[in-house]
Amino acid sequence: MDANFKHICFEYTQFTQCNMTRSDFRGTYGYIIDIQSNKLKKAKFSFLEVRNLLISIDIVID
Repeated sequence: MDANFKHICFEYTQFTQCNMTRSDFRGTYGYIIDIQSNKLKKAKFSFLEVRNLLISIDIVID
């Protein structure tokens, strides 16, 4: 928890069943985070990268 992942390229990295409470993902890209199996309370994300959080719930955004 409280991990700093700012401005890191996680090339094709998938996070599952992790405690990412208060982690900082601002400016980070190339990752998939399963929002149903990870703890993300107070985690920080850049607005543009938030779409990566939605991949795990299989929705369509136009």
